[in-house]
Amino acid sequence: LWESILVWDLYHKDNNEYDRAMYEKVHERICKIWNDGFEKKKIFWGPPYYVFLNRGEDDPKRMEFIHSKSVLPQTSNGFTENFLRSPEEYEASKYLVQINSLGFRGPERSIEKKKDTVRVFVLGSYPAFGSGVSNDETYAHYLEQLLNQNSSHAKYEVWNGGQQGTTSISGYARLVGEIEKYQPDILIWDFGWIDLYFGADFVRDSEFDGYTYPFKQELARLVWRHLPQFLFSRKIYHTLNTNFRKVLLKDWQRLSKKMLDFSKSKNLKTVMLKQRVVIIEDNEYNDLVNQYEDASFLNLKPFFKKKNFKAALNVKEDFWSKTNWLTEIGVDKNTNFGEELYYRVDAIQYNKHAHKLIANKIFEHLKKRQLFTLVNDEK
Repeated sequence: LWESILVWDLYHKDNNEYDRAMYEKVHERICKIWNDGFEKKKIFWGPPYYVFLNRGEDDPKRMEFIHSKSVLPQTSNGFTENFLRSPEEYEASKYLVQINSLGFRGPERSIEKKKDTVRVFVLGSYPAFGSGVSNDETYAHYLEQLLNQNSSHAKYEVWNGGQQGTTSISGYARLVGEIEKYQPDILIWDFGWIDLYFGADFVRDSEFDGYTYPFKQELARLVWRHLPQFLFSRKIYHTLNTNFRKVLLKDWQRLSKKMLDFSKSKNLKTVMLKQRVVIIEDNEYNDLVNQYEDASFLNLKPFFKKKNFKAALNVKEDFWSKTNWLTEIGVDKNTNFGEELYYRVDAIQYNKHAHKLIANKIFEHLKKRQLFTLVNDEK
């Protein structure tokens, strides 16, 4: 019955060439890599990743372990394949990852903070890290450029603490475990993508297996793991997963509030981002930030809707100038689809054009919230 519904949904209801290619090829590839597990990991900076359920934040031993897995391997550099691209295109899809000695993606930083330096810390999952793009193509990098280009005297540093597959508890572990000593001024985080999809820690160590949920609430996840090819209809998955996600939402709310409480205690300005793929409702973010004077919410989702796109010719030309993720899955250049697809480096993640767009929107938000002073105002 499930198989029949899925076939009808994908092949007969809309006859969408892009969706068919996604479910047939890309999702199957994702599941295979994740289900192979840690021992068969073949790609540098590729999955599976350590994923922690947003529970047990009051357990010092657990938080110490999470922190140890949330700091990127220091002084680790190299080119890595994009695991969401076809294996035949791994060489062409490689991107540069450079991690500094403090465990942040990007250039070397000094713990000592110089006078007139403003430090912005970015935390989050795939988008914050910049999975699929090189170091100089992440929104953290572009934001640092924008801030310094428009500042007359202050020196801005944007530290990229993003990591693939992370949830809010990983961000909280970094906040309380180390970030205070770097004297940040502004915090930006984009958790929420992974938070509502895992019902248990996904780790090599079995030490924290107790943080899962009863079988009834875990049913959708169990079926998904064992029958990945046939349950990749979002509607079916989300229907099975409704109650399960309600519990995970409460966990996300609690951890987000703890992070905001920490920011308030340290007098830090905070911006919560909502990325395009996040299914948490806007009101959940607003209910949180409205409790704090120095916290704000920026929803990036509207900027990736077709009606808001003025897809520049150079973006399209750059996209089609080489083999890309759409041509890999058999989608023709003349297929009628949304402009938003030009802003992805693969089936899910942003490319450099999208990261520039995100950086611009964050920059505008910081100005609007008076967290950044323009050159003329400084004079």
